[in-house]
Amino acid sequence: AFKVEQTGATSFKVFHRGKLLIESIGATGCNEGGFGLPPIRHIKKTLNDGTQVWSCWSENPDTAIRQEIAVKGDGSEVEYTMIGEIPLYGQECTRNVQIKLPWGAVNGCKYEGLLINGRQWIADNGTLDDKTPAKGSIGKNVFRYLVFSGGDAAASGVVFDFNPIGAGYYGLAHPLGGIRGVFSVMRNKDLVLMNGGGGDLTAPSGSKANSGITGAKLVLREGDFKEDYPMHHAWKKYTYNDRLPVSNLYSFGSSKHGKMYTSADLAQYSDKLGFGWLDAQGLSSLQGAYEGAFYSAVKGKNASFKIGNLPPGLHILQISCGNFGGESNKFSITANGRELVSTQSVAAKELLNIAVPVWVTDGAIQVDFKGDFLVSAIGTAFLMAQAEDFTYKRGYWLVDGFEPTLYFHNEDAKPDAEMTISVDRIPMPVPGEEAM
Repeated sequence: AFKVEQTGATSFKVFHRGKLLIESIGATGCNEGGFGLPPIRHIKKTLNDGTQVWSCWSENPDTAIRQEIAVKGDGSEVEYTMIGEIPLYGQECTRNVQIKLPWGAVNGCKYEGLLINGRQWIADNGTLDDKTPAKGSIGKNVFRYLVFSGGDAAASGVVFDFNPIGAGYYGLAHPLGGIRGVFSVMRNKDLVLMNGGGGDLTAPSGSKANSGITGAKLVLREGDFKEDYPMHHAWKKYTYNDRLPVSNLYSFGSSKHGKMYTSADLAQYSDKLGFGWLDAQGLSSLQGAYEGAFYSAVKGKNASFKIGNLPPGLHILQISCGNFGGESNKFSITANGRELVSTQSVAAKELLNIAVPVWVTDGAIQVDFKGDFLVSAIGTAFLMAQAEDFTYKRGYWLVDGFEPTLYFHNEDAKPDAEMTISVDRIPMPVPGEEAM
């Protein structure tokens, strides 16, 4: 779908389905003679999967900057990355990214996007046509996510993900201190200008006393607003004291429980249902004497429960096994082949609670119980989409090389982070007698 064409040592055009989408893309300083200095360094590499990557950088301490543009081997995605370090009282305080689209690439399209930072879900939409003012802002504010649709222009069906790291990246709108995940979008006669990065960070007094890192990361892919966002982002919005929202929460055996639960009980798995037992034969429900998911259970021997329709990425899996009634049990649990608990028992009036991060690649988590088991609840929470990962299974850059800042280093993502298993055993009180 996408093609990147190198038009100079460090200048590029992007085409979508054979039509010119981006006339030029690049960062201040990442051009021959940038900042008035001698030519910067640049390399091109082709990765094992066919991805083509162009990198260029300046190692001068006063103008330290690097940019990288890449197109996947199958043309499905373009990734642009920039980061720079501004020293205190530096002589050049601009680290700006500008993308130029010909007006014809968007004329006739509708647009839909998300504005400002990730602490709010503020949607905006409109139409771009001959009635659009020749000069002025497109959208009511800066965008963190923007999708064009309709018509047959080059931008139709293209997602501009200005914040691929996701809403959970708290500093995404700050011009200094991290990766800026918002871009302004303006029409200027025959061009559409998208500006991101830190911009001109000269202090208001003109003293050039600002310093720190600034950067930008953009991903282009095909998609529509409704379906693309939840497949590539775990959070719609995030504020500092938000709890991790639950994606799926299933109860077993209980007739009365919290409204967030879905009664799974003895349900047989199907792709349409999206959850259930692979074989429910031999399983039975244990209706507890008290309300609440943990006071009931499904029991059986050697069975597997599957949760499907999961976006690729990092999910938190929680399994709760309550044994208030004192049922005999002895079992082990694995999830997608990884042992969570070895053979053991849950005592009477005890709750066994297991939580573990699971990296999902094939859209499902399968929980296998071996032995005489009981289970009261299983849930998942979507922590990070695979598309948001620039620190966990891969680094910030696609190609190792000069890294101009103190962090966002590829080495920091090696090896994969360890996914620790949390196992808790909690006494189960008689409801209403907790304080006695």
